[in-house]
Parts: sequence; structure tokens; C-alpha cells
Amino acid sequence: MSKISQSSPSSAGGGRLSHWKRVARNGSVAQSSNSDSRILPEKRGLEDVSKECGEAEHPSKEMRYEASISEVAYVPAVAARQPLHHQGWNCRGLGNPRTVQDLHLMVTEKRPTFLFLMETRVRNEKLQRIRVRLGFEGLLIVEPIGRSGGLAFMWKDSGEVDIINYSLRHICASIKLRGSDFQWKFTGFYGNPNRALREASWHLLNHLSSYSPRDWLCVGDFNEIVDLTEMVGGLVRNEQQMENFRSTLLRCDLGDLGFR
Repeated sequence: MSKISQSSPSSAGGGRLSHWKRVARNGSVAQSSNSDSRILPEKRGLEDVSKECGEAEHPSKEMRYEASISEVAYVPAVAARQPLHHQGWNCRGLGNPRTVQDLHLMVTEKRPTFLFLMETRVRNEKLQRIRVRLGFEGLLIVEPIGRSGGLAFMWKDSGEVDIINYSLRHICASIKLRGSDFQWKFTGFYGNPNRALREASWHLLNHLSSYSPRDWLCVGDFNEIVDLTEMVGGLVRNEQQMENFRSTLLRCDLGDLGFR
């Protein structure tokens, strides 16, 4: 399920946010003293965390980066004050021209400033052409392994974008607009589709929460839900799975903004 989460949860989600937080606090936080021991120390590197969590960091030779981060152009101050839009999409493969067309239509309609794509399943050259067609200036690619996986983060020239780190399951960046001192952390996150490895994704998310800046927007497909009200068909979700996800959001101080 695709969802967007953000720190300062009191500002989003309303009654629904309070509901799942109450569920988490009453149901799972009593066990948090045991699970907290699995939150990895802040000073440990992402490579160590990724190996222990089963989410190996993508080899640097697989990374393709369009435009030096330090050279990303600024927009005029008046444009920088305009609202920013973030979009995340599990596209399930961009090798199909129809899927690329759907993506183009979505970007044309929503006009996102930042775009995070999961399961791209295509290589660098293809994504470079898509970036140009969509009108983005910046591009960071984590290439797929074989015919599965693959991430892409695209952005308009709306300010400073500094990549903090990345792996097969995430891309994390620090973002600051020109004319503003406000800086926030953006994470495009793709939870492991394998339920048996989902806990590794929560360890990774916990670790990413330790990086600065503290203001944090997390966009992507977590492959999990916070409660059954988010379900649309399919088998009934295991309560413990949802509880583990809710506990992770609490520890990371993330508020669920719901399905978009």
C-alpha cells in the first residue's frame, strides 16, 4: 500500500491518526522495551545496518546520478515559496510504453516537484530518457537486480538536494529551498514485499530516523497497513504484522497520512 508519512504527526491525519496511535500504544508499546534493543545505534554506518537487516546496500557501481548535486540550479525566490508536491508510485516496470504514458499523464496532472519510483525494472539509459520526457532536472537511480526491483528519485531544480544514502530499498536526501533556512529529510522507501523479511525493513527505517535533518517526509510503498480499514480486498492481514508497523512509526515519530 502506498502511503505518505511525516514527522509532527499532530498536524495530519486527525482522528484517524489518534486511533492507530492509541491502538499501538495500548497493544504493542508495552513490548517496546524488548524491541528497542533491535534499534541499531546512531553511529553505525548504513552498510552495517543493511547487512544485519538483510537489506544489502546497493554497490556504488550500480548507482547512476544525473547532474552533480551541487550544480542543481535554484529557482527564483518567488517560485521557491510555491507549494511543493511529492509523488511516489510503485510502477511495476517501466519497460511497457503504456506504463510510461500513464506516468507522464500523472506527472502532467499532479506536477510533482519530487518523484519517487519503485520497481522500475529498467536500466539507466531508459530512465534518463523518461526523466527528460517528464521534465525533471535531477535523477538518482538504484538499478534493478535482474528483472526485479529498481528505484528512481527525480526532482525539479527547486533548491539544494543532497543525497544522504541509498540502498535497494530506499533513497534518502536532505532538501532545502533557496531563500529559506528550513531543511527537511526526504526518504523514498520501499518495504520488502517478502513478509518474512518485513522486519528488516523496519530496522532500516528505524536507522534512517537517526539522520539529520529531524523534520522528515517519508514517501513510498511500505507493503504494510496500519489497520484493516486500509484493506481493499485480499486476505485478512495478520494483526501482529500491523502492530509491528505501527510500533515502528511510533519509534520513528512518523504520522500516517493515509493512502493517497
